[in-house]
Amino acid sequence: MIKVLKAKDLNEIYNATHQTHRLRYLTDVDYYDLVRIFGQASIPVESGDGKVQKEWVFEYKGEIFTVYDWKTYDEQETMTNLFTWSLGGKSFNQEFADELLYLLPDGAKIV
Repeated sequence: MIKVLKAKDLNEIYNATHQTHRLRYLTDVDYYDLVRIFGQASIPVESGDGKVQKEWVFEYKGEIFTVYDWKTYDEQETMTNLFTWSLGGKSFNQEFADELLYLLPDGAKIV
């Protein structure tokens, strides 16, 4: 079962995502689909370098995965015009990908 990580202290979330990187792309999904299904982003604030505006962090069978925008440099752009998200982790896990797609609207794809 996919668990969305939430923390009052964002440092806990940042530590969980240490050494993750983009593995694939999640397409045909918008910001409001993600919020409706998973709630507000685990990291709802812009990254220090401005490259990420919103990031969801998931735990699945002891592994950490992320869904985030990359280099939109604009929160409004991310929220209204983004349909391709980065899917990150330390290594790809097909079971996680299948479960994630099951939760998302029809037509969403991981490429």
